[in-house]
Amino acid sequence: MFGALFCIANIVGAAAAEPAEIYAAQCTVCHGPQGEGLDALNSPALAGQSAAYLQRQLVNFQTGSRGTHKDDLFGRQMPPIVKGLEQTQIADLANYLAGIEARQATPAEGDVKNGEKYYQSYCGSCHGPAAEGNDLLNSPNLKILSGAYQSRQYQHFLSGVRGVHKEDKFGRQMAMISNGLKDDKTLKDIIAYITSR
Repeated sequence: MFGALFCIANIVGAAAAEPAEIYAAQCTVCHGPQGEGLDALNSPALAGQSAAYLQRQLVNFQTGSRGTHKDDLFGRQMPPIVKGLEQTQIADLANYLAGIEARQATPAEGDVKNGEKYYQSYCGSCHGPAAEGNDLLNSPNLKILSGAYQSRQYQHFLSGVRGVHKEDKFGRQMAMISNGLKDDKTLKDIIAYITSR
């Protein structure tokens, strides 16, 4: 265990470390060898996600505007992991992950037809008609994320675990928007639609 941590510290400290090396040393255990995410560890898929979104979230974890709430058990693991990364390494890592081919999330249970109706009404204008995300609106690709991860993050926005820090402008927007949809069945159907894309 300590040997692995020492190895990680050495790789992070090396300015010449390639993003693939950084990912292999620090991220693979939780996010999978191809950035596919691991539901058993509650980690999201990273492969194929927007580079701008990934970079922003890594910086948010690093600066404490995300992953510091006492009820964010999984998010609190991230700040110490990314603390030693330089800004150029964060940008390179985000670009590296964005360049890996995304995998479609496993379809979640729910009424896809009903979910599509509500998705297009509540989510599509920011996240795109097929949940592909939109860098111009700072919204992530949702269709690569597991239903369990999406549900947990939505509940975090709704309950004030995420999107409350004054520096997290886009997270605060999502927290505000989440207040317009609090029905569990509708959320389940929306996630079923997203994961069906």
